[in-house]
Amino acid sequence: MGFCYNLQLDKTDLPIIRLSDAENNPELLRKDSEESDWEINIYSKKHSFLAPIQYQSHEYGIVSNKMWSDGSGTYSPSIHTWVFQTRSPLLSKSLITDLVKRYGLAYLGGKFDEIERPDFDILIIHDVDDVIEIFAAKGNAVIHIKYYGDASLETLIEVTSDYISDLQLPMSPFFKKRIQK
Repeated sequence: MGFCYNLQLDKTDLPIIRLSDAENNPELLRKDSEESDWEINIYSKKHSFLAPIQYQSHEYGIVSNKMWSDGSGTYSPSIHTWVFQTRSPLLSKSLITDLVKRYGLAYLGGKFDEIERPDFDILIIHDVDDVIEIFAAKGNAVIHIKYYGDASLETLIEVTSDYISDLQLPMSPFFKKRIQK
């Protein structure tokens, strides 16, 4: 994952979707790393030639006065976000395919549905029980979300749309020439 940094509790200017963006609950508290065997509420940033900007984040919460719908324990939602800016929209489409194959939770059952929406070039969702996965691309921006909680799919799609529109970069002249040929 690269170098990890603590994810601030307050809003940041990081291009990642936060748990508070999905959960509309004033009782939501952030789970503390001291309550876990591993570091939680972290983010990392990396880069590569084909995706010069990459962020990954993991954020965990708890609502102490609420139970999971199946009664399995205290409601403790989490969100895991991967954000990429690729050098070309063509690379974004390939990246989405790779992310679905590599990280999609197919073992949970259900199907991966591609949804047509004007605010995305590609939008693939996987919604099973209390787990929602979103794979989205718009231009050279790609977002992959794994969310565990009871927020609605529509809420997560809207939040993803807001973030992905802010991630648009002008296309590299190198790739622009290749596409125009």
